[in-house]
Amino acid sequence: MICIFSILASSSVCLGQSNFDRSLNNPIIYWYGLDFSKLVIYDFTKLSDGEEIKEEVCPQWIGYFKKHVDNKKLRKLFDKEAVVDVSSQLSSSYDQIDHENFVRIDGDYKITDDQLKELVKSYELNETDGLGLVVVLESMRKLDREVSEYGLFFDIKSREILFKVQESGRWDSYGFVALYGSAINEGVSRIGDRYRRDVLKTFK
Repeated sequence: MICIFSILASSSVCLGQSNFDRSLNNPIIYWYGLDFSKLVIYDFTKLSDGEEIKEEVCPQWIGYFKKHVDNKKLRKLFDKEAVVDVSSQLSSSYDQIDHENFVRIDGDYKITDDQLKELVKSYELNETDGLGLVVVLESMRKLDREVSEYGLFFDIKSREILFKVQESGRWDSYGFVALYGSAINEGVSRIGDRYRRDVLKTFK
């Protein structure tokens, strides 16, 4: 182990030693998919369409993701020997959306750390142990052309969030489903990049 000490910063970085929980290096990850329950959309053209988006479009976004990001891509993205797809357990998370407050003109909506912790604890999962991953969608902003989302890596047994990363994806397609769907996918890709760079590299 090599330690580099910085006098000016009063800090040290030890190469070859990770401060992350070792379970984050688990070669198997349980993929719980996309959680829409806390999502807010800023799109003035869709103010009256909240219920339709909730009931019809959210399932299409899930389908769009699965069409473009299969298990092989997930394994590569998160550098895992196996990704166990258990996303069906949260596939109806959009049922919890309040469609009357779902689509807004503007605002500064943020999901708090406490809300994220409570969300993970509230999941009714079939698994009792292992490393889990869920992507919680926060907001979609038409004017900014982006989707904000959180990647939550958590211990399934304790429900402790071991690594949280917030990322945004920008769309590169057309049509309402593909527009935001492509941004969701890019955000997940960036979450994977951050996980490999910030977490996995520390175990090598």
